[in-house]
Order: sequence, then structure tokens, then C-alpha cells
Amino acid sequence: LLGWVCGGSALGCFSFMNGSDIRHLGQVTIGWRIEQFLRGMMAAVIYRKYFKAGLVWDITFVISLALAIWAAFLFNQAGGWPAEASWKIILPTIEGLLWALVILGYFSVVRFFPDVLSRSLAAVGTISYSLYLLHLIVIYTGTRANWFWQLPGCSSHQSAMILTALFVLPIVIAFATLTYLFIEKPFLEMRGSYKRKLETEKLEQPGGEPTLTGQW
Repeated sequence: LLGWVCGGSALGCFSFMNGSDIRHLGQVTIGWRIEQFLRGMMAAVIYRKYFKAGLVWDITFVISLALAIWAAFLFNQAGGWPAEASWKIILPTIEGLLWALVILGYFSVVRFFPDVLSRSLAAVGTISYSLYLLHLIVIYTGTRANWFWQLPGCSSHQSAMILTALFVLPIVIAFATLTYLFIEKPFLEMRGSYKRKLETEKLEQPGGEPTLTGQW
């Protein structure tokens, strides 16, 4: 996995040096987004082999979440999506690493969450891909339709934050829920299972090696 990550970074550097559009290359194409997918796979390996909920992972969650939010703020201040800059070469790597740590830390701190909060976050996570695909559509539509206006006594930034929380976010969640239930979920249910039932498999290895269940 580490080799694939390094290969993805090298691909991005060479592409940028040869004049590729760094914005689309790093944020639209699979060439660089694959890095973030691989970070998730590495996090899954860590969770399966080494993870144990406790103080270390609790602290990791707080620090990584703060850094992820700070990184998003810096991204916005540096020009955000429209910016054409060399620092975007490393952006997918940093994003993937921070959010992988956030997810691992979340598995630890979730033990402190009330059940209703945990289930709510899980429900949003279920439709997260639809949220990712649709949020810009709603924002662009709202901008063209003049949904956003200056609230009395608020700055432009404050007005945008309030209107996003009150109107944009609920619309995006409702839209994403519909597309998940009627488009994404039916196709997900058609796929085969990626899991093997290790507890029922009795595949003996030659020479007295342990079975897939871990028994000799």
C-alpha cells in the first residue's frame, strides 16, 4: 500500500511538471484520489491488527480533527477549488492522512457518544457519497437562484454560514437520501459479498499450518 501511495504522488508530480491542470488532476481524477482510498485501506489494516480504543486514540481524534478543519480553512484562504497552485500536489495526501486518523480516532471516542448521536452520524455516513456528489449542485443552484442574501446585522461570511446551516444542508441531506435510496442502494445490493466467513471455513494448510479460523 505504501508503494502505491508513493507511486500516486510521483504520478502527480510528473503530470504537473508536464503541464497538466493541477486542480482537475488532484481533485477530480482517480490518479490522485486513489491515494485517499489507499489511506483508508491502510487505516483499515491498522484498525484490524493494532487498534484498541483508549486515551491515545481519543487524543488522536481531537488533534487530527482540529488539523483537518484547520487544513480546510487554509485551503479556503489559499484560493480553494479555483486556485492553480503547486501545493495541490500534496493536498490529497494530507487530506487522506488526516481523515484516516479522524476515522480511527472516532472508533475510540464513539464509546462516549449517546446512542442517538452515534446512529445519526452513521446515517449521515451512509449517504455521504451522495452528499459529496450533490452538494455543489445545490450550492450552484442556490447561487444562481439568489437563495443567499445578506442577513441584517451579519457579515457576508456569517450570512453564508447561517443560510448554509438552515437551508442548504437540509436540502442536500434530503436530496442525497433520495438518491441513495432509489439509485445508489439498489445497485449496492446487487454486488457480491467481499467477506469470507472465516469462522466456518475449514481450509487446512499443508504441513500443519493453522486454518483460516486460527485453529491448528
